[in-house]
Amino acid sequence: MAGKWHVRATAQVKEIDGKKPGQMHGFQVCKLLDPDGDYEKFEMYFDASKHDTALEPGDYELAEPTIKVKDGKLVIYPEFKRIAAAKAA
Repeated sequence: MAGKWHVRATAQVKEIDGKKPGQMHGFQVCKLLDPDGDYEKFEMYFDASKHDTALEPGDYELAEPTIKVKDGKLVIYPEFKRIAAAKAA
């Protein structure tokens, strides 16, 4: 993973009720890791009414994002590619 930025998704999740009945908003704690090993924590939104987490816990490489203009706002949709776990020797 050296030399590349990546995201580490944790199992830490919080959920809050939405405005509509049965609607749940979820926020998963993740870390953006730089090539030197330093990181910044952030929360990734997901629809908790439909999914348990935004990403399965683990490490992800940041791939080419999809960039769109939606309702007059620039929106960047990142693509995450799972990094295979190293096999034990």
